[in-house]
Amino acid sequence: MNLRGNWLRLIAILAVLILILLVVFIQVRKPRSDDLYEVKILNKIASADKDISYVGKELSMGWGFERGQVQEFQVIHKAPSTHSVKRLIPSERAGSQRRNRRAAGGPPPMMPMGQLPFNRRLAEKDMLELLLKNYDVHITASEDRIAGYKTDLLTITPRVKERSSMRIWAARDNHIILRSEDIDSDGNIRNMSVYTQISFKSKEVQTKLDELGSPPKAPEDPGRSIESLSLTEAQKKVNYPLVTPAFLPKGFQLDRVLFLKFLPKPSVHLIYTDGLASFSLFESKKADAQAPPPRGAGPQMPPPRDRPPMRERPTTREEPRNQARTTKIHGINVQSFDLRQMNVHIYRWTQAGLDLTLISDLSQNESMKVIGSIINKT
Repeated sequence: MNLRGNWLRLIAILAVLILILLVVFIQVRKPRSDDLYEVKILNKIASADKDISYVGKELSMGWGFERGQVQEFQVIHKAPSTHSVKRLIPSERAGSQRRNRRAAGGPPPMMPMGQLPFNRRLAEKDMLELLLKNYDVHITASEDRIAGYKTDLLTITPRVKERSSMRIWAARDNHIILRSEDIDSDGNIRNMSVYTQISFKSKEVQTKLDELGSPPKAPEDPGRSIESLSLTEAQKKVNYPLVTPAFLPKGFQLDRVLFLKFLPKPSVHLIYTDGLASFSLFESKKADAQAPPPRGAGPQMPPPRDRPPMRERPTTREEPRNQARTTKIHGINVQSFDLRQMNVHIYRWTQAGLDLTLISDLSQNESMKVIGSIINKT
């Protein structure tokens, strides 16, 4: 009897151990991406614009570093590649209407990766795998109807606490994004966009496109071109040594390298991302202090380093001014600015005969570490 009891206890212990090992195995096992429901939905969101046409009004709200802003846009999309955006509120000045009509698959080359619409980020090569490596994605059926359509809610949470997160509501039937929220590490909404009206009827889309007319053809400028290259190829294009960060925030990798030929001062644009957050590094040879800055040569938002910081524009008492701040890092003066409209930080400095600009939606702590690692390399 005692022998039988001992065997039963041994079997029970073995069963518990097997159960524990099974639970651990399930938790640490990385499922194949094509087995994940979330991946299937994300792939459908990434490719929805290729198949679905729509026209609607999108409300965009941003809560920047010092103020908020609200804009309304008319969006017309004809699959697979025609995309037009026109601002309705506040109205654009006469003669300056922005008809952003372009191939939907091609991002504006100088836009920081993190500022692209979420579905277009996912469509970039290897971005889905990188996103899932650094973020947890949870999908639930939402009770919210947006512009009259049933939706699924995607919650994208970073595995690094300092990073931002996202909430996305996609139409359940066709996976077009109807609402998105960009949320900072403290849980505050930085940006939100939502369709107040949207139609997926092809006839309505074509009617709106006909009303819009043909977009004006941009004049050709032989002094301006953008090439996507490898880092080695970009180095051959310039007569100065390119620098790269010795420190990359966890999960980040080099996504692409662009050579910006804006005469007389070409520059190189390095884009790093973790699949959602991003930062861009612009590098060019130090400009002649007497020469005017070339048109379009890299980001021109911050004021020049060799002059006293200038105010962004006249402001009211309720709207604090956006002024440059200077921080010394390893003996180098680094000026920083907040681009409130896009919730990004801009840092500019000069080292080893180079003008460098970092545009980042990371925390100041992580951005400063990146900058410090660049300065330390020289």
